[in-house]
Formats: sequence, structure tokens, C-alpha cells
Amino acid sequence: MKKLILFLFLCCLLSSAFAQKEHHWQVKAGLHYANMIFHHLPFPNAITLYDSGRQVIGFQTGFGSGHFLYRLSPNVMIYREIQYKKWCNLLIGLGYRQRGYLASQGYGTAYGLLYPQGIPIKEDIETRLHYLSTDWVLKFNITKGFYAMAAGRADLLLHKKTSAIHEYITTTLTLVEVSPVITIGKQINLCDYELLIEFEVNRGLQNVSKIKPDFQSLPPTKVWNMSYGFNLGLRL
Repeated sequence: MKKLILFLFLCCLLSSAFAQKEHHWQVKAGLHYANMIFHHLPFPNAITLYDSGRQVIGFQTGFGSGHFLYRLSPNVMIYREIQYKKWCNLLIGLGYRQRGYLASQGYGTAYGLLYPQGIPIKEDIETRLHYLSTDWVLKFNITKGFYAMAAGRADLLLHKKTSAIHEYITTTLTLVEVSPVITIGKQINLCDYELLIEFEVNRGLQNVSKIKPDFQSLPPTKVWNMSYGFNLGLRL
């Protein structure tokens, strides 16, 4: 909470410092494909154990590296844009961002008269992570309404929801994450406003997992957030 208050104070201070500069407001809404990339993540019940009659007798924990399935996630942001130079503007943003992923957990194979070859028994998993998001942005004006933006993003985890089988992941996530953002956009004149169309990539570099290895000889678990998608906005 102290970090959030300090951030808001710095936003107000910076806005005041540029009060005499030309400024605009931007409002953006986006849909992004969100996911998590992981290294040596433990998976309870990852390996199914069978007896000689192909009956399930238990499960064994496994470890894996890779990523989950992508999930479509929304975000809404408000920015204050301040002209710094003709070719470069500064933006400060605050809003809501959702992340997460899709996955499934297998529990073995069921056999019967109607399915002698067997059908998999699995549980679909949807994880939603709700963040208060802040952006500090450098906007570079290129030509003919095109621009590129490089940003530093700080996300504060507000709420998380997932299946019980994956709560061991969400309950060990860090509260704050800082990550870089790269954006390419197009500005289109629309009556008295300017329409913004953007493609954004946010590749997390910070390990957001605090899972401890079961044994000292095991490598640590590392998890990174990843998202990419489109924003649609208005420049006022």
C-alpha cells in the first residue's frame, strides 16, 4: 500500500512539473492473450500409476518446463500524455489489467463398453489474475500518425481465482511485478478526437513465483507472465 501511495504522489508531482506543457488524456481498452511461462514447476498428480489390470492405483508428482494455454484477458487504462519534444512524449497511466492462463489436469483413463479404447478423465482449469496496473511510457512519434512506445510497467496483484488443483501456484505469486512493454501504434483523426490502434507485447522478466523446491538439489521454480494483444483508444 505504501508503494502505491508513493507512486500516485510521484504521478501528481510529475504532472505538476509539466503543467505548462501541452497535454492530452488517453483512454484505452484492450484484449490480450495472457499466459505463464514456467521452469521446473511441480505438478501434483502429474504421473498416473496403474496396476497390471490397467486400474489407477495412485499418482506421482512431476516437474516440467514450458507454458500453459493462452487465455483472452481484458484491460482498461487511462493515461496523461505530456509533450516533451516534437518527436517524443511522456505518458503516465493507471488502470486495471487481467492476466492468467488455461490448462487441464489429467486423472487417468476410463474404460467401458461404449469406449473400449478408453477416454481421458481430466479437469479444465482457468486461472484469472486481477492487477492494478501502472505505466511509465516514452512515446516516439515516427511519421504519418505511426508511433512506437517503450514502457516500464508495475502491476499490483489485487485478486486471484483458479481451480483448487492450481492454488499452490496462485497463492505463491509475488504481490508486485515490474516488466517492460513495447508497443506499435497508429493515430487516426476522428472528428474532434484521435483514434488509437495499438499492438502491444509485455514479456515478463521477473520471476513471480515463490515456490520452494522440495529438495535442495532441485533447481528453483521460475514463472514469468507473458501477454500480447491489441488496444483501442481515444486521445482527448
